[in-house]
Amino acid sequence: MKFSVSINPLKEHLLLASRAIPSDPINPINKNFLLELNPGNLTIQTFGTFTNIKTELPVNTQSKGKVAAPSNILKVINLLPEQITLTFDIDESNHHILLTCKTGQYKFTGQDAFAFDNPPKPTSQANWNVESNVLINAIKNTLFAAGKDDKDDNDIRFNGALLEINEQQFSLVTTNGERLANFTYQKVKYTGKSQKLHIPFKTIQLMGYNLPKEPVDIQVEFNEGFAFFSFESTQFACRLWENRFPDYQELLNVPQVFKMTIQRAGILKGLKRLELFTNHLTHLIRFEVYPDNTLKMFAEDTERTDEAKESMTCNYEGEKFEIGLNIRYLIDVMNALESEQVEFTFSSSNEPVFIKPTTKTQGESIITLLRPSQLNSY
Repeated sequence: MKFSVSINPLKEHLLLASRAIPSDPINPINKNFLLELNPGNLTIQTFGTFTNIKTELPVNTQSKGKVAAPSNILKVINLLPEQITLTFDIDESNHHILLTCKTGQYKFTGQDAFAFDNPPKPTSQANWNVESNVLINAIKNTLFAAGKDDKDDNDIRFNGALLEINEQQFSLVTTNGERLANFTYQKVKYTGKSQKLHIPFKTIQLMGYNLPKEPVDIQVEFNEGFAFFSFESTQFACRLWENRFPDYQELLNVPQVFKMTIQRAGILKGLKRLELFTNHLTHLIRFEVYPDNTLKMFAEDTERTDEAKESMTCNYEGEKFEIGLNIRYLIDVMNALESEQVEFTFSSSNEPVFIKPTTKTQGESIITLLRPSQLNSY
């Protein structure tokens, strides 16, 4: 087999595919790229623990065949000059891969492509289309709250995100048990049965980093056990969690009594200053809101005897209220939101705080819940 290609597009596609390669795969073959040639086309696939990536690009070839190529091919290509042509000669008898370019020749030892497991394929069971910028915004406003570990809580798993789709809207929901983020979009192009897809964290994270920023249609297909996200010449495939996603709807229905609106940039700067004075284990701050439209925030690290307090103006509807919150979680929310002002609503010091932007794109709804922390006396 033989093909030639310009270095820049090949590097771009290899880099994208490499992000699914696991550091310690169960099947050692998965540390390699699967390269498949067809006349005029190269398909690159990688197989992760939770996520597979497939991407295609045009190349100069009349060959047809497959080989498992070692991932250090990308390391070499990254060190080559830009705007040069690469030629690959692949010996199908021993899987040796010879890379030739103007700087020299580089020989790699590949493996038989049949050592890879057969990848899952989408079926016609159900599909849905969404614009990439909408999905990117959904991920941006929820990823920070997602659980990342793989531990089970009986039949409940906090890892990843729940994607809910029906004819009226889709929602992307994440939670780690201490915070919850919910993004809902009402302009959907879906006419099938309502679906709930529990997607691993790694897949959501990879898509958030790698979906095209310019608006393109993402085709989402799903069947029993798998979901597929396809756009242009790329496809992400993931195995869906079988465990149940935490029941979150009851939390969203907690009545809110008090409301505070405040400038996002101002409170974010204040939180970053106060974080320097919080305990490195609890990250606790005291939030106090007063009817005279004043917010006071207090931080203390009793181990170092450090403390700080800040006061700023807000718009507040309610009686004096105080609550303990995790400052790191608050900073994550403020960094994710983009509106000039944010709205906090409270019910009691033992119930979650609701945070949402005051302005939003038409059809979108964004809300974050933070569980309160036990207040110390300071």
